[in-house]
Parts: sequence; C-alpha cells; structure tokens
Amino acid sequence: MAVEQVDQKLRWLFEGVDADPPSYDELANIRQRSQLLETTVDIDANEVVIRLTAAGEDVAAPDTGRVQAAGGRDHDDALLQIENELTALGFTVSVCTQDGSEKPNARATHPDRAETFAI
Repeated sequence: MAVEQVDQKLRWLFEGVDADPPSYDELANIRQRSQLLETTVDIDANEVVIRLTAAGEDVAAPDTGRVQAAGGRDHDDALLQIENELTALGFTVSVCTQDGSEKPNARATHPDRAETFAI
C-alpha cells in the first residue's frame, strides 16, 4: 500500500480517541526504526510503498481466542477473507479476541460512515 495511504489511515484512526494524531514526520521516523515494517519504491507506480515484514505479519495476525466460541481454523480463515475484502473497500477491520462473553467476531469502520459495523 502506498505510504501516503497508510499515513492517512493511521491519522484517521486517531479521530476516535482523545489524542492528537502523529505528524507525518513522526510516522516517517516510526517506519525507519520499526523492524515490523518494510518501505520500498514501486518503480512502475512511482511511489513509496509499505509492507509488513514477516515479524510484522506475526504481530498483526488476529488472535480470535482459545475458547470454544472463538471457532476453529476454518472460522479464522473466513474472518481473514472478510477482513481482506472489507479492507479493499476502504474499511478498517478489528478482529475481536473471543473470551466467552457476547461480542462480535470483528468490528469494521469506514471513514465515510459514522457507524461501526459488527461482523
């Protein structure tokens, strides 16, 4: 994903919390120091892109929990597919860790919509 898109999305996520978003310079410093992110240049698109490293993928992998309500491997795969589809449409998806209480499998937000969607 283009660095500018990632930065914009990260700053948008701060709208829901009582904190100022990091500046673009601060985000650039985080990218340079992080072992979880890899920044490269896409020559064809003429843009800087950012990807998760293998360690970043491990950290970002959702934890659906260990209780029976968390489902199994097929359930996790289905959630990943839903997350990928919604992310492609501009949603931010947060998979919830299941602990036996009543909660959705995930929540999705979109910058153009005020509501949070339960999945």
